[in-house]
Amino acid sequence: MAFDKKGMTVIVGANGSGKTTFFNAICSLIDIDSGEITIDDMPSGSEIFKQQLFYLPSDFYLPEFMTALEYGHFVLSRYPKGNMTQFKVLLQIFDLSGQKDHLIGGFSFGMKKKLQIAAAAASGAQYILADEIFSGLDFQSVLLLQEVFDHLSKKQQIVLVSHESNCLLRFPDNIWIMQQGRLTQFTGTITELTQTIKQEKEVHDKLAQIEEHFNVN
Repeated sequence: MAFDKKGMTVIVGANGSGKTTFFNAICSLIDIDSGEITIDDMPSGSEIFKQQLFYLPSDFYLPEFMTALEYGHFVLSRYPKGNMTQFKVLLQIFDLSGQKDHLIGGFSFGMKKKLQIAAAAASGAQYILADEIFSGLDFQSVLLLQEVFDHLSKKQQIVLVSHESNCLLRFPDNIWIMQQGRLTQFTGTITELTQTIKQEKEVHDKLAQIEEHFNVN
């Protein structure tokens, strides 16, 4: 498959269906058995490829011995289009500007996630991959992040793995379903997507169990 250079793509699928493995393969964190992954004909692993890609994993690690500002300088120095001014603005938007000189080790999970989001959004990378990025964020931060992604997607490609219904409602135009390691593009409404997932055998069987054991009649 191929991603356009701009736009918003949302991938949904059951746990263990291959979503995170797909992202890890794109980022060369695991080896692939066949095929190739390129950006503008540049192979994965090349310096140009890395400069065009920013990955926000679900189980991220941040250098806790750095301050938020030091982390921003460190990350953005590796991206030719990295914008430190944008990074500082995003710290303010996500209520982190008061902690910019504090060590990351003292940050909560949500604060660490917002810090990494700020770095990704300010990196200028052509492709941003985000795995369950809304998990652990408060409602206000989710709304703000969706707005940031909406603006970025006009010139960059944002690829999200998400099961948040408000994310699917906000970005319904390019949804893909991952099933047993295979991606299929979905066309239809969010209601139809829900029904499609409910018809998967494993989900269908579990729904039948719920009906059987929790029916109040």
